[in-house]
Amino acid sequence: MKLTLKQMVLNAMFAAIYVVVTIFLPSYGPLQLRLSEMFAHLPVFNRKYAVGLIIGVALANIRSEFGIYDIIFGTLHTAISIWIVSLIIKESDSLLKKMLINTGVFTVMSFILALMVGYLSNQMAIFWTLYASFAASIAIVMLVTIPVMLFIDKQVHFDRTMETE
Repeated sequence: MKLTLKQMVLNAMFAAIYVVVTIFLPSYGPLQLRLSEMFAHLPVFNRKYAVGLIIGVALANIRSEFGIYDIIFGTLHTAISIWIVSLIIKESDSLLKKMLINTGVFTVMSFILALMVGYLSNQMAIFWTLYASFAASIAIVMLVTIPVMLFIDKQVHFDRTMETE
């Protein structure tokens, strides 16, 4: 995917917003309710937002207690989720349906985060509890923020903003 200078700048701004929202609101640990996860919906509007999301997640996770592991596995969770969603939603023309699928995939794929935390904290015995906690956190934030993202899109037109020169 080749990006124009404008698209790179938009992604850099988006990554910075993701980092700021993540750092200044409680967002680490198993029950995190990371409000910045609402931005995981942006690649549904235009796949080119994936770059900013992935960079934002990687940078935000620098502050995590799990350090490099969260940078790697948190970013991997995001990248894999975006890839799976892009495969599933190709034929859909309903933005709401795409966002619901996106929410479902990010939620299911949170097992990556639960495995990381369970392994690094020597708590694999409670893997399912960790998984349920991460999944619930992601699902709640992403579901609740669908109307917010749809409202913002009506104002700024995410797809058109990314594509116009």
